[in-house]
Amino acid sequence: MDILFGKTSKKKYDTALVFVAEDLKLGARGKILDDAVEGALVASIKNAPRFKGKLGQTHILPLGKGAHYKRVVVAGVGKAKELTDQKLRVLGGKLYDALKATGAVDVLMMPEEDGELAAGISNFVSEGVLRKSYFFDKYKGKKDDADEGAKLTSVTYDVDNSKALAAKFEATKNVIDGMELTRNLVSEPPNALYPDSFAKIVEKELKPLGVKVKVLDEKKLEKMGAGAIMAVGKGSARKPRLAILEYNGLGKKNSKPSMGIVGKGITFDTGGYNVKTSNMHWMQFDMGGAGTVAGAMKAIALNKEKVHVVAALALAENMISDEAYRPSDIITSLSGQTIEVLNTDAEGRLVMCDAMTYLQNEYKVETLVDVATLTGACMIALGNEYGGAFTPSDELWRKIETAGGESGDKVWRMPLDEAWDKEMKGAHADLKNLGDSSFAGASTAAAFLKAFVQEDVTWAHLDVAGVVWSFKPNDLWGKGATGYGVGMLQNLIKECAA
Repeated sequence: MDILFGKTSKKKYDTALVFVAEDLKLGARGKILDDAVEGALVASIKNAPRFKGKLGQTHILPLGKGAHYKRVVVAGVGKAKELTDQKLRVLGGKLYDALKATGAVDVLMMPEEDGELAAGISNFVSEGVLRKSYFFDKYKGKKDDADEGAKLTSVTYDVDNSKALAAKFEATKNVIDGMELTRNLVSEPPNALYPDSFAKIVEKELKPLGVKVKVLDEKKLEKMGAGAIMAVGKGSARKPRLAILEYNGLGKKNSKPSMGIVGKGITFDTGGYNVKTSNMHWMQFDMGGAGTVAGAMKAIALNKEKVHVVAALALAENMISDEAYRPSDIITSLSGQTIEVLNTDAEGRLVMCDAMTYLQNEYKVETLVDVATLTGACMIALGNEYGGAFTPSDELWRKIETAGGESGDKVWRMPLDEAWDKEMKGAHADLKNLGDSSFAGASTAAAFLKAFVQEDVTWAHLDVAGVVWSFKPNDLWGKGATGYGVGMLQNLIKECAA
């Protein structure tokens, strides 16, 4: 779908859209439309008692033959003084659904010339429209009947300052393009997306944008002593990969990355010998952390941000075979710390710890953030609304909270404690990969990762298990991949580089 700025006589629009608040008063542009239809618009609003102008409510006036448009849509914005960026995004998502239901194809949006509100509508409403329009149908041979009808193909803003608003939206559109990469990766089935294919997709997407991509295969991983990721991946015929993505927008060859990011990329998780007994089909999105990181790196590169950042995608399949790792195995991580495997279904933290060590050793990063669909415990605590953030740094937490607030990615700070650090100490090895009980599972998992953070490195762990995939439609996405975290990570990278 195209988002355009500036009305043109070369294009025919089938739908005109104006906005009203809860007072239901038309602005100047709405009045022009009303005059053109001889007062029919105001009359139809008065005769629609259910239309209150609340956020996302729509009222539709069909027009007859010979009219300039097929229909006029009146969209409610609620209480104008209470509008936020996120409410405008939600408005965009609701409008997409309403416009699609009417059969609209080319829409002319006519916000009033209120500079700040018009800019917000053109930017954030457009973001909501595009995010809600995403649908993964790559493998559908026969489309649903609903997909065969008219499709919304363009939204044009009839505004005077079109060039300025278009330039502002370009940066937002680049983040949405990053989200699309994330959502495509998360949506791919595991027979198509596995460690090697994941790395190749990311390389194809990011290399042309100036991102350096280096992929370490199983031979290189084994040679350098990355025993944790190798243990998880050795049970699969599709061996693990560690994909390193580096973007340097500073133009300085000797600059050090201001931040390192690690993404968990378990492309399918059977649970290993501690096999999952239910909902294994959900595990196609157990690579959501790596998908989010890849999308954020694309957004950063598209926007040509003046930052230097490096990311590691820890890619593996957790399968069952005669070569698979077992409960009670003791493995040696890249850091040299040994790990007693108590449960093969606690595999994400194992691939992550080697990736964390690699970035700290090779790039000397001083700020490190990992993103992972790590625990069901975090889903139980926060549901599908919030990602969980674990960090001992109040300053880094403030940056994460601000970054998420600006992007609309809800995030909640979760507890760390020395008691959980002690709980993760192993009886027969330095560490164990599972806590002593089923309680505080998200915090004990974070405590395990914390053991791999080197001295003087500021670290945060983001558990996104409940938010990278939605089991029901939302105002900003349908059922499936959400794109959560891409905007937040981009904002955080910029903030940490400032």
